Amino acid sequence: MPVQVKQLSDEEYLVLRAKNALKSNPYEAKAWMLTAKTLFSDNFGVQFEAYNIEKSAKSVKESAKCFSAIFQKFQDEPELWKEVQAVTTSLRTESGDAEAVFLRQMFSHIPSNIQHQLLLVSADRSEDNMEHCRLLLLLLRRFPQTVAQHGPKLVDTLMTAEKHSHYQNSVNCYRKLLVCDLLPLLGSSSVELPVKQLFRLLQKSIEFYLCYLMSPKKSIQDLPEFESQIDDPWRHLFLIQEVTGIKLGWDLSGLFSSTMNKENYWQNLYNFFRWRPLGNEDSANHKQLLYCTTTFFLHCLYEYVFMVDRANVQPYHHNHGAGMSAAGGDTTLVLVEAFCAPEEVTSSSAEPKLKRRRTEDESGGPLITVGHHILKSSTQDGSGMPSAAPIGSASVPQLPSTASSSTSSNSSSVLSQNFLMAVRCWDLLHSSDSLEKEFVKLSQHLKVDSWPWFQGFLVDMMLYKGQFEEALAKIHQSQDGSFRKNLRLASTYFCLDKFNVACEHVLQVVASLPVATASPLVGLPTSPPPSNSLLKQPLALGRRHLHFLPLSRPEVLNYCVKLLLTSFQKQCKSPGGETDMVLGHMLVLSQLGWPQDGEEDALVWALERVRLRGSLSYPLFTQYIINVDILEEMVYLSTEHGGSIHLDILQPSTTTPPSTQRRMSTRGVDKGAKEDFKMAMRRQVARSNEPLDALMIHFLTNEKDLLLQTLM
Repeated sequence: MPVQVKQLSDEEYLVLRAKNALKSNPYEAKAWMLTAKTLFSDNFGVQFEAYNIEKSAKSVKESAKCFSAIFQKFQDEPELWKEVQAVTTSLRTESGDAEAVFLRQMFSHIPSNIQHQLLLVSADRSEDNMEHCRLLLLLLRRFPQTVAQHGPKLVDTLMTAEKHSHYQNSVNCYRKLLVCDLLPLLGSSSVELPVKQLFRLLQKSIEFYLCYLMSPKKSIQDLPEFESQIDDPWRHLFLIQEVTGIKLGWDLSGLFSSTMNKENYWQNLYNFFRWRPLGNEDSANHKQLLYCTTTFFLHCLYEYVFMVDRANVQPYHHNHGAGMSAAGGDTTLVLVEAFCAPEEVTSSSAEPKLKRRRTEDESGGPLITVGHHILKSSTQDGSGMPSAAPIGSASVPQLPSTASSSTSSNSSSVLSQNFLMAVRCWDLLHSSDSLEKEFVKLSQHLKVDSWPWFQGFLVDMMLYKGQFEEALAKIHQSQDGSFRKNLRLASTYFCLDKFNVACEHVLQVVASLPVATASPLVGLPTSPPPSNSLLKQPLALGRRHLHFLPLSRPEVLNYCVKLLLTSFQKQCKSPGGETDMVLGHMLVLSQLGWPQDGEEDALVWALERVRLRGSLSYPLFTQYIINVDILEEMVYLSTEHGGSIHLDILQPSTTTPPSTQRRMSTRGVDKGAKEDFKMAMRRQVARSNEPLDALMIHFLTNEKDLLLQTLM
């Protein structure tokens, strides 16, 4: 026998024989270990080595049996607690590592009373506050019957730990454990919490989930990445709202578990407000209406902003230029005042132009349309829930049946619905002094004013309600980029009939437009610009039209041109406002949208005014008018059949001496001038394939002073 073996104690010798036999004869190894365990039952080294041998053999049940015996008998051994920590870590992380999987399987075979004791003692022994809370949560999840005993104390522990950690953000590790892990367990148990504490927890939950949704990286402070991912934050918040409401005895708590759509949810809120006495600020009716309406308001508001301003609510969004998108893509939308045409009276059998059902808001309030570039993926809010999802629904439901079958129509309907619902909730929360007072306090606690997109919603709401002066003040105070701010200012000043100021901001917008991504080939017709048909809708007299405008180059340019064109047309109807210069500008601007819907009425009107006036003097004609239809109409007006209109539209030649230059007349007096006119029209026709967007920008940039002077 080797000297080293002779020096071993009896128990060490038995363990050594078991280890040596394990590789060749597992049964012999077990026999040696059984002998060692029987002879030295109070020796931790022997018992733990027996556990390790069973663990190496991947024997789950035998390992669990050994580990249970060791835990009950040797709780003062440091090596045991290292293994306990490995077990609890495997339970918390759900790692796919082979050892972690084995430890979880082994734990499941440990008797439940020992599982409970192991977790509880581990939590009590932990000196790290975070680890202590994690282990208690693990205990509560494994043994729900212990929630009543340990849950309330854990609430206090987590709230105190967060307070003493001095986090600047509510999205931190302690708040996450409290809101996402502990509160659902408390809600599903019979444990009773003080009413004041329930409201405090509800506020903390709303604050946490909103701040999480607002965070650019969706990360939680002092938590690893795999623990920072929250699937479907809104559904989790609705669950907390539901269980809190149940504990408080709220009638409205069931709304968050139902699958009703937003319209029905709103009707339930409104009926509660209308038929139930609210009482004072501390009454149950007042509190539940305040919190349920606020949560619904924030949900609709978030989904609305996600669709119009994704840059502020979704990470990894890339802007182009000053808030612009060079092409479709993730295009930001801005609500602007759009344009109306007189509503045509049609027979009852005629097909309506707008193929969708009008909502209650559209029947009396402004019509809302949405630009074509709205994202196809915007039916989701970034948290996995479709924007049209019924409140409280965990699955992915179909979009409302009232929407069109096309994705674009669905998106438009969802966007409008979320905006209108947010406006309704805002009005309800400001419908009484007591509700407004409590809502303001709750908003201050949630720091709603600090959200970068909230001020934009207030501007949109003021525009929707026709509060133009208030909207102007809010826009001037906003932190918007200059591009979006100028666009909003132009729209709002246009509503106030301050066309000159609106024009100033329009021209600043045009000056900020990004350069086109590609130049068309010479001689080939350019693709037509986006249709303006959505920007001008037939409406009853006095009804307004609002439009969610995509901040893409062609859409913004179309809107700017349309706003100027409408401004000139309105000015013509004021005393002394109709001049040759105004009519000439209208002819230039109407080219961009011709012959698509929306520009025909303005062009026809301008040409009719030229015919009635009997003349037109516009020296910029040959620089900017290249549309074939307009050129043909001008030629026709110059003929006897067209009324022999006198057209002074040719610029004097720069090469001909002034003494020999002739003024063009279309009344048959000067045949040479007529030939000059025909040749000039042919030259204009030859330019008809020039890109109209570049021509418009050139016109609005070079003639800026003249345009402003005309609108004075």
